[in-house]
Amino acid sequence: MPTTSGTEIEPLKRRDAGSQRHVRRLRRRAAILCLAVAMFLGIVEGGARVTFAHKDQLKSQLPIPMSMLHEYQERDPRKPANWILKAGFVETFGDLQARTRTGQAVDEAHLLTGTVATGTRPTDVFIRVNKDGFRGPELDASHSRPRVIAIGDSTTFGTIESHTYPHVLERELRKRGLDVEVINAGVEGYSPQNVLYRLDRFKQLRPDVVTVYIGWTPLFADTRQSAMNRSWARVDTLRLASIGFNLALQAVHRSQAPVKLEAAPKHADPNAPEVRRLNDFVPEFMPEVESIVREMRAAGTKVVLVTLPGLYTSDAPISEKALKIGHLPAFTDNPYVFAKMTEGYNAALRRLAEREDVQVIDLESWSRSALAPRDRYFADTVHLHEDGQELLGAYLAEQLAPTLAGTSKLTAKVEHQ
Repeated sequence: MPTTSGTEIEPLKRRDAGSQRHVRRLRRRAAILCLAVAMFLGIVEGGARVTFAHKDQLKSQLPIPMSMLHEYQERDPRKPANWILKAGFVETFGDLQARTRTGQAVDEAHLLTGTVATGTRPTDVFIRVNKDGFRGPELDASHSRPRVIAIGDSTTFGTIESHTYPHVLERELRKRGLDVEVINAGVEGYSPQNVLYRLDRFKQLRPDVVTVYIGWTPLFADTRQSAMNRSWARVDTLRLASIGFNLALQAVHRSQAPVKLEAAPKHADPNAPEVRRLNDFVPEFMPEVESIVREMRAAGTKVVLVTLPGLYTSDAPISEKALKIGHLPAFTDNPYVFAKMTEGYNAALRRLAEREDVQVIDLESWSRSALAPRDRYFADTVHLHEDGQELLGAYLAEQLAPTLAGTSKLTAKVEHQ
């Protein structure tokens, strides 16, 4: 058996020692690299958490892109991140039809739904914004009548002016002998945060009553709920990256030529696991709704919360027509998921009304019988046809009449007579 001489062993030992030193150096470098990466990710995650903690302040500093606004909207000069109606804007039914046909108003198509059945003529005024930036006639400068402000989003903004529920509400209250001014403060795309941006303006109008009928926009945008079903969503860095990616996609789509929007295929399953997970759902924008209630009450205004009636409910079968006309948030194709989220929000509104001792008008419960079948009255998941808006306005008048009858202005007028 061959043997290794001492002179041969020494070089081998040196090579072995050198290899071990090289391995140790590589391990140290790998450890330093891992530590550096961990520190970098920690800094990024810390920054992401600070960003989320101050997201509302950051959002409020970024001006809204003009490409996202309708023809009758403009940036809010007091808060560039917000938008308002363009004071003095007037558009006829024919004008809106023309813009829709040319693709300039494709995302306003829901405004036209049902208007032909109401006998609307091309020359009829469809949208009118007064000099104070609210939809409808000029405000009563004398403020001699009780004033109601209907706060909301596109469901309050409505379709043709004569059939919006704020217009119907005022008309029906007058039929009851209540000479009241109702201001339509609905703006398409508004969330409770947008309302908070304008709360000082609403307080300046010194309303006797405000109705708060809002929530659809943030429910559709509630990507956190879908994200929280994924474990990675607990890492704010990835949440931030996901939101940034979605915003980039939205910007790209906005910059492209308008296309006809089609309802995506739906898979209705009331027993899906994601539906059951929503049994205790409370939207994360509820604190903003609470702020609206408390600030308006502190200003001496009676606040009335209004629950949301939608096309879909979690405890009833969904018709083929409803599946066809409805639209859903990007994070689900199951109508029962969105129905459950809406009902969770409505339950939170009822609890808030009880906690703050304010009136609640439960349109969700009312709609189960008043808007049946639902696919007859809804143009899509959230917007009502004109006949549905008429019913809603009349019901609100019935519910608000006792509240308004006790206002100081009406009481003083009756005593004077």
